[in-house]
Amino acid sequence: MVVFFGKGRRWLSPTLLLLVLCLVAGCSQAPQIILESSTPTPRTSTIPVPAAVTVHMAGAVERPGLYRLAAGSRVDDALKAAGGPTEEGDPDALNLAALLRDGEKITLPVKGAAPIANPGAVVQYPANLPGGTSTDGKVNINQATQAELESLPKIGEVLAQRIIDYRAKIGAFQTLEQLQEVSGIGEKTFEAIRELITLD
Repeated sequence: MVVFFGKGRRWLSPTLLLLVLCLVAGCSQAPQIILESSTPTPRTSTIPVPAAVTVHMAGAVERPGLYRLAAGSRVDDALKAAGGPTEEGDPDALNLAALLRDGEKITLPVKGAAPIANPGAVVQYPANLPGGTSTDGKVNINQATQAELESLPKIGEVLAQRIIDYRAKIGAFQTLEQLQEVSGIGEKTFEAIRELITLD
């Protein structure tokens, strides 16, 4: 089909006419197609991961003070950061392989001194540590040997070993009542030995 206009025989072909009509009708823009991905967006974890820990090094070290170390560091790393032990310091009193915890205090004792409770470092109490019996005859539960603990009523070989193991785990008993946290030591057993034990 050809459309003529006026005397000059101006005409429009069907294709051109369709284009003109389309422009007039506002269909010159191609429709937009929005594709939505069916793959869910991965969620990022909101749990903070500490990048460092801060510990307080005290006792017989060259440079006591606060030290900031990378997360995952061990007691040995903190000891090195503090300049290492002094000549009197006893690094064997600490568990150098223990992982550091943010905010803890690690005290390095001098050689020959009684073990010090370190929250993050397991202190090893030798079984033959002297001084387990005080001058008044009471058994020091923080220093007593296996045999000294077994001398107490109702405390046999098994319970004595449990006391030593738990003592090594926590560093030292802070109260006499804390002894009841040892598996197998109930209220009756504790009352039977209460007047025979001490922390000093």
